[in-house]
Amino acid sequence: MLAFIPAALIIALGVTGESHPLIGRELTNSSILDDSANEIEILFFGYVDCASVCPLSLATIAGVVKEQERSSNIGALFIDIAGAQRNRSMSAEEYGLSFSKNIRGVTVEGEEYRSLRGDFGLVVRPEPGSSGDWIHTDHFFLVKNHSGRWVIEDVLPNSVTTEKFRARLLAINQ
Repeated sequence: MLAFIPAALIIALGVTGESHPLIGRELTNSSILDDSANEIEILFFGYVDCASVCPLSLATIAGVVKEQERSSNIGALFIDIAGAQRNRSMSAEEYGLSFSKNIRGVTVEGEEYRSLRGDFGLVVRPEPGSSGDWIHTDHFFLVKNHSGRWVIEDVLPNSVTTEKFRARLLAINQ
């Protein structure tokens, strides 16, 4: 039970709009961002073939990023947390691109996966009694490159309005 208290606290703070405890954290494993030419990245952790949360979240990201296309320094990254544990209908890259040409997709496993779970306080586990669905942290992480150091600038709950999402991106981009 104690293992879930920090995750529950993180989720609760994101939902209530309070300052999230991850804001300001420098990422210790930013290799997933090594190829990024952007100053700001929107990160979303999910899995290919997710039935409900991931498609809606990626559609939200696609809409927000499309509005920011004039600002070429904002990108998005879909991180497939299921790795080799699942059979997939497509790769993470194909899945991200199916929502927008601006959403890159990567699959993480092993040490990189464990490091990212720690950096982002991710909760990931199979849904009990489900035929393959997973319970996972469904937040939008807004990260910014500070001279080669990636820092979490904001964490938005999945229920964030498009207007608030857009406003936070604009504020971080200034």
